[in-house]
Amino acid sequence: MGVYNEHLLRDYAAAELGFAVLLLAAAVLFERRLVLVAGAAFYAATVPHFAYHVTTTAMLSTTDNIASLGSFVIELALVAFAMVAVGRNQPVEGTALAR
Repeated sequence: MGVYNEHLLRDYAAAELGFAVLLLAAAVLFERRLVLVAGAAFYAATVPHFAYHVTTTAMLSTTDNIASLGSFVIELALVAFAMVAVGRNQPVEGTALAR
C-alpha cells in the first residue's frame, strides 16, 4: 500500500458522491438513456476496481474477501438487471416500436 494522501482521498470521495447522485437519479427516474449511461459509467469505474480487488486478496481475511468481492458482484448484477429491465420496458426513440 502507498502513503496516505488526504487530498487524493477527498477527491475520490467527492467523485464517488457525484457518481452516487447520478445512480440515484437513474434509479428514481428510470429513464432508458439515463439508466444506460449511468450503468455504462458504473461499469467503466467498477470493473477495473473489482479486477484490482480480485488480484489483491492476500492482505484480507477470507471473510473480508468474501464480503468485499461479494458486494462487488451484487452491485454489478443489480446494475446489469436495471439496464436490461429498462431496455425491455422502454423502446428506443425513433424506431417503429416507439410510435
